[in-house]
Amino acid sequence: QDYRDAAGMLERAVEYLPERPRIRYNLALIYQQLNQLRKAEAMLKSGLEKTPGHFDLLFALADLYVKQNRFVEAKQFALKLNELYPDNPVGDQILQSIPR
Repeated sequence: QDYRDAAGMLERAVEYLPERPRIRYNLALIYQQLNQLRKAEAMLKSGLEKTPGHFDLLFALADLYVKQNRFVEAKQFALKLNELYPDNPVGDQILQSIPR
């Protein structure tokens, strides 16, 4: 119930503060906890539409895809992380977690 309550509060926050990527990120994580994976994916993608290249949104989307065995999509976002953040090892770590 706590996650559902938190989701409701963050859904309202997204309406009032649509430009804030951290709210969308946190709401997507809560959706994952509630096993609402389509909503989580949609929230992360909508965040990236508003703030392309946002590190946490890119990472969370790649991670979500890995957890769903959607490796083609995960690779796409891991490569984007490498492109935008070449000094950060996270993109390579995601790529290493993808079966070949």
